[in-house]
Amino acid sequence: PGVRAVPAPKAISVDEAKRMLDAREAGFVDARLPNGYVFGHVSGAVSLPAASFDEAFAARGAALDPAKPVVVYCGDYQCAEAAAVAAKLSAKGFASVLLMSDGWQGWTKAALPRERGFGGPKAP
Repeated sequence: PGVRAVPAPKAISVDEAKRMLDAREAGFVDARLPNGYVFGHVSGAVSLPAASFDEAFAARGAALDPAKPVVVYCGDYQCAEAAAVAAKLSAKGFASVLLMSDGWQGWTKAALPRERGFGGPKAP
């Protein structure tokens, strides 16, 4: 009682993530440290590093819509940060949290749209 089971996030491919980005069906979260984010991230992704999630969510979490799917990624298929952030988002009531399993490495390998700096969405 009182503890809500958090479902494991569904893994999606880079191609599926790109389709969702193009259709504006999902928000994107970069779970890497800020120095990774600043040098490149998925266009429009919100920086919520696993290591400082609570502070980052307080500052930028309002940029995400809890009713829309959220795609979380980190460096590559071996990193644990995305799964940690996905679990925290699910616990905060985000209905559909997805993991882009190939991460930033897969996104850049596919030469998909990216941006640099901290120019992503800001909380209102």
